[in-house]
Amino acid sequence: MKLLTKEPWFGPKNYVGWGLSPRTWQGGIIMFVFIAAVMLAIFLAKDLLMKFITLGILVILFIIIVLLTGGKPGGPKR
Repeated sequence: MKLLTKEPWFGPKNYVGWGLSPRTWQGGIIMFVFIAAVMLAIFLAKDLLMKFITLGILVILFIIIVLLTGGKPGGPKR
């Protein structure tokens, strides 16, 4: 998949697990905004169904952004 950015904002994990983690300040900002939006959704949504719908939309948007601005996922080199 072609990146939307000049350099990947997310790259392979360095320590534990498999996937992507922030590599640049832009990736860190995206991660911070996602966590803040999840917390707001949990506290502001009135009923449980609305919380699930909002969280589902936020997670899908976050995954799309990470896939469009990140490199190939991976794990620590051993």
